[in-house]
Amino acid sequence: MSYDEQDQTAEVIEDYQSALDGLTMNSRFEITNLTQIARDLTNYAFPIAETLEQHIKKVPPQRKLPAMYVLDSIVKNIGTPYTLFFGKNLYSTFMDSYASVNDSTRRKMEEMLKTWKEPVPGSIDKNPVFPPDVNQLSASQHTLSI
Repeated sequence: MSYDEQDQTAEVIEDYQSALDGLTMNSRFEITNLTQIARDLTNYAFPIAETLEQHIKKVPPQRKLPAMYVLDSIVKNIGTPYTLFFGKNLYSTFMDSYASVNDSTRRKMEEMLKTWKEPVPGSIDKNPVFPPDVNQLSASQHTLSI
């Protein structure tokens, strides 16, 4: 990767991180916007996925669900290559968040988790959002295997 490409990647990631930092509550508009940015920048899918994962890990518990909804929206509306990149760390990303949030948020996360076992509604692809080996998450220690 040339210096110019590294510089451009750093700029893209800085801009995406800034947009993520603006997500302070569950806002459909903001989640859709962050998903569209990820779609437009699919060439940067790996660093965008890493940035979102790190964001989810570092934000306070009350901001984890909106960030998880961004991940959910990206994998359902864009799919590959994001499903591949998020799938690698999905267990730790999900479980670390799940362990830090309240019961109400956990229930919402469990609902989201169940949808990853199924195909995206309206999609011609009948495969689940994440492959079965990725879907072996167990929340509540914990047996939320989907």
